[in-house]
Amino acid sequence: MTNTIILIIAGTLLWAYAVDIMAKKFQIPAVIPLVASGLGMNVYLQHLGQPMDWLDLTLPVLGTVGLILIVLEGALDLKLQRDKAGLMAKSLISATLAFFLCTAAYAYLFGWAFDFNRYTAIALAIPFAIISSAVAIPSGRALEKSQSEFVVYESSISDILGVLVFFAWIDATDNATQFGTDLIGGGALSLLLSVIFSLGLIWLIGQVKGHVRFLPILAMLFLLYGVGKGLHLSPLILVLGFGLMLNNVALIKRIPLAKRLLDPKIDNTVTEFKAQVSELEFGVRSVFFIMLGLWTPLQSLADYRAWLVSLAIIAVLLVIRAVILKLLRIELSQLLWLAPRGLITVLLALTAMESIDIGDFPQGAVMITVLATCLLVLLSRPKSARSAPYEEPNRVELPKLPVVESTPMPATDTADGNVKP
Repeated sequence: MTNTIILIIAGTLLWAYAVDIMAKKFQIPAVIPLVASGLGMNVYLQHLGQPMDWLDLTLPVLGTVGLILIVLEGALDLKLQRDKAGLMAKSLISATLAFFLCTAAYAYLFGWAFDFNRYTAIALAIPFAIISSAVAIPSGRALEKSQSEFVVYESSISDILGVLVFFAWIDATDNATQFGTDLIGGGALSLLLSVIFSLGLIWLIGQVKGHVRFLPILAMLFLLYGVGKGLHLSPLILVLGFGLMLNNVALIKRIPLAKRLLDPKIDNTVTEFKAQVSELEFGVRSVFFIMLGLWTPLQSLADYRAWLVSLAIIAVLLVIRAVILKLLRIELSQLLWLAPRGLITVLLALTAMESIDIGDFPQGAVMITVLATCLLVLLSRPKSARSAPYEEPNRVELPKLPVVESTPMPATDTADGNVKP
């Protein structure tokens, strides 16, 4: 049994890596083949009669770890620069408006269609209003630099804002005062603690020596997240603050005292840490999507109501996104389609379904919406990329050096040293 489990884990990671390579080559979101492979395994295991109850416990834990790593990686992608202020402002406006307008529209839709009260409708609407940075950022790399940077900022802000609002709303249990206190008051306290602990972690990351350096830092971060969650704070602000401060350590160096405390080689350490986080996030995210396909009841995907709900969600999403981009004077042709739903949508939807009574809401709508919005991402690719999925890079030929003809030296007379005519 032990050997079988080892083979399954190793094979899953290798398959996820192969899928990632193929997804980059053909410029498709990796989530689609990953979930599809999980659904295929689901059919096979059901045919064998294998129980899959262990997924009910494993999936939320793996999803929470993935959530922390996605927020951390998203923060490590955000560079605070003065010349990017306009782009960051547009990204903030787009992400915030889209999130709240989509949440309001979806809550009204769910309340009307399934007779939910306000608390249930909003709790279920928030996950569908969040852009997945884990899908959007890799997909946006094929765009122009300014558009690609817009996708990074917008999707990261949407992730972080959506998660903070969701947990504040769930904990408030439809109490507006409690929601405001959790979101603003708890957020302010979390922000203060975030600055303190982030500075401590950044100092610690430069002090840890030896071949094991980053695992203790990540363990400390997960520990602080768990403690903050137990104290009903917003621990994701800590994750966000740590990532932002670490990726913008040059700004911290402007403070004389902080500069003396930081390790001189902190920039190299940050580069290595980002690489480790990226690999770990890739592994957790890939395994999560495969396990999600395993966990998804196949009959839920055949429910016609799930398809109707998903179509309504996507239609509202595209209308709201088109209006916002138009108001911000941003080109629609490609960015309109780049608002995928992904891991955070699934994880928060699962959390909502565990916390509230969703009645006869079709659960398959979550998976259908994720896969459909990921497919729409293909429309955001430049036309040249659509017609030619992959091209080998052109070989660079070195320029030929010009041939310099040697000029014969003038002959001299050996007797008097005069130049011969």
